Formats: sequence, C-alpha cells, structure tokens
Amino acid sequence: MFSTEKLYGVSGNALDTGYTSISNNTFDDKTSFDSDLTLQGSSESLSNDSEFVTLNQGSNNNGVFSGAEVEIDFNGDGKNDKFWRNSQTGETAIWLMDGINPNAETLQQVDASWDVGFADFNSDNKTDIFWRNQASGENVIWQMDGTNINSEETIQKIDSNWTFSITEFNGDRKSDILWRNTETGENAAWIMDGKTVTTAAFLPTTELIWDYSITDFNNDGKTDVFWRNTVTGENAAWFMDGTNANGFSVQELDVSWNPTFGDFNGDSRTDILWSNEASGENEVWVMNGTLFSDVIFNEETLDQLSSSWSANVGDFNADGRSDIFWHNNETGENTAWLMNGGNILTKAFLPSNELTWEPSFGDFTGNDKTDVFWRNSSTGGTAIWMMDGTIAEGEYLPTNDPSLNVF
Repeated sequence: MFSTEKLYGVSGNALDTGYTSISNNTFDDKTSFDSDLTLQGSSESLSNDSEFVTLNQGSNNNGVFSGAEVEIDFNGDGKNDKFWRNSQTGETAIWLMDGINPNAETLQQVDASWDVGFADFNSDNKTDIFWRNQASGENVIWQMDGTNINSEETIQKIDSNWTFSITEFNGDRKSDILWRNTETGENAAWIMDGKTVTTAAFLPTTELIWDYSITDFNNDGKTDVFWRNTVTGENAAWFMDGTNANGFSVQELDVSWNPTFGDFNGDSRTDILWSNEASGENEVWVMNGTLFSDVIFNEETLDQLSSSWSANVGDFNADGRSDIFWHNNETGENTAWLMNGGNILTKAFLPSNELTWEPSFGDFTGNDKTDVFWRNSSTGGTAIWMMDGTIAEGEYLPTNDPSLNVF
C-alpha cells in the first residue's frame, strides 16, 4: 500500500462564489395529471418464498456506467426505464420511459422475500431481472423484452449467506455475478451466458471489514473490483479477467472519506470522487495507469462543501465526461458541476426541493444527457428534470403509490 497522504481542502463557504443562478430551471406548475397510472396489485407469485441489489449511474463512454446491465432499459430503445417494487406486498411494475410520457405496465407479483438486481445476461441490450431469495437461496432470471417476460429460468441455488452484485468479468457483454459471503468473507464469481453458469470459481477471501464497488479502471471492457477497508482506510483493486483477480494497491485514505465513481476526463477509465463526510472537503482522483503493483492516480482538490451535501454522478452535457450533481440533505438545495478531469468547468444552482423529494439518475429522453428523476417518498409524486448542461426543464409525472420503491 501507499502510505497515507493527507488531502487538503480549500477554505470558504460551500456555495458562496463562482455560481451561476439559473432562474428558468422550474417545473411547469400548470401541468396536471388525471391519469390512472397508479400501479395496482397483480397476478401470481414467483414462489412461496422469495431477495435485491441496485445499481445507479449516469451515462458515460465507459461501459461500466452505461448499457442495459447498468442503466435499466427493458426495451433497448436507449432510454432508461423505471422499475417499481413494493417490498411488503411483492407488487412489481415497469415504466417504459419516453421523456415525460411513461408507459406503465404491471408485472406478475413476486413474494417480498425475493431481492432484485438488474443485468443483461444474453447481451441483447435489454435489461433482464435477477431475483434472489434471501431466505432459501434460490435464484431466478427473467429475460425481458420491454414489459414482457420472455423467459423465466431457475438457476443454481446458493446458500443465503451469499450476497450478489452484477458484474461483467470476461468482456463478452453478458452480465456475470460476484458473490460475497457475509459470514466468512469468501468471494466467488459466476461467468454467465444467458441462464447458464459457464464457469464458477472462488476468488480470494477478504475480511468482512472490506466493502467493495464495481468499476473498470483500465477500460478493457471487464469490470474490476475496488475494495475499501472501513476500519483502517486501506484501499485495493482487483483487475478482473474472467475469474482471475489481479490485485493492486491503492493509496490509503482516512475512513471519513467516501468514494463516488465516475469518468471525469472521458478516457473510459474509472476515476474517484472523494468526499469527506466530516469536513466537506472534496477531491478527484483521475486514473493514471498502474506501476508495478500499484494503481496510480492524479489528485485534484475541488471546492469544499458542507457535509450535508451528497454527490451523484451523471453526464449532463453529453461530452463523455462525468459531472457531479450535489443534493443537500438538510435544505433540499441542488447544484451541478460540469467537469473536465479534476477541473470544474461550470457550476450552477438548480431549483431546491422539499426534503421528501429524492433524486435518481438516467437518460430518460435518449439524448445521451443524464436527467434527474424525482420521487416524493411522502406523497408518491414523481417528476423529471430533463437536463441540458446546468439547465433543467422540469415536468411532473403521474403520482404513484408511495409504498412502491423505484429503481
């Protein structure tokens, strides 16, 4: 490991200089919806037993941030869709998105003991659904075509102590699965071809104090694994090639720093935005290759914000470089930074929201610009900001049952 190197933030208040105020970033308050698109209950259960994982990134040239295995797109039209799930009743539904015109369809009901993940196991550019029963260890794949379940296949059962993440380890554009045992720290990989597990192999074991994220540091079309020690602040990376994990050291960083992953310079290699939850300091580490057994980054200090701001990543101007959307969890304020590597090209205030509105991100119009989908956890309201750089054109969408979770 590298020795720890302290990161120094800049002084000053969070948002006091250099910002453009955008006055026309508002919802059309005249828009009303009398539609009955609220999702109701549905048919059969997948079984009497039944589990879930989520991915959420904005558009980017790097495949780890785009494609049907990452950004939900059930019909392959290049517009991100929304999946709805009631964790209590098992109701499931899909919104096929076309800007401000969602096409809502209810799917079959799936018992609440099943968790859900999103993948593209057959490389048809249409998101599939992976179901895992958190009690029984059963696993089921729905291969999707829009709102139609083309096939429903049960695959190998695995002990319920294992949790999963969707990956792509061998570069064939078919999703694979990383398994982690929450009792022992064991790790394993399944290389998938549709519903078939073509290869299953154990990977090195890691202590339970290590958390992981899925990345692609070297732009080889194969997702890598970033490891962070939640006690010591140590970091490491596995560069993956199928079921072979090549381990690299990454500079250590105090546990008060939290990573968010993007591609801030557009070279299709994963970079890291570090935010300090105590001080509000921010840094970008731009991937700069490897040297012997170490991953090398160029470090750039960004503006300091208060710790109430949380970061999300998207590409709001379609330049192939990740930008940063900041949401204030105490005030409801929002701001966007358009990035070029470790430099902020433009930063602007966006409209504020009540704290009951929660953002998620995707390209819902198919113009390669990340949009913001808003969900009111109290009322069930939904809305969309169609983004063009730091300009947000807002529209309300149909209200949906607040008991439904949205992905």
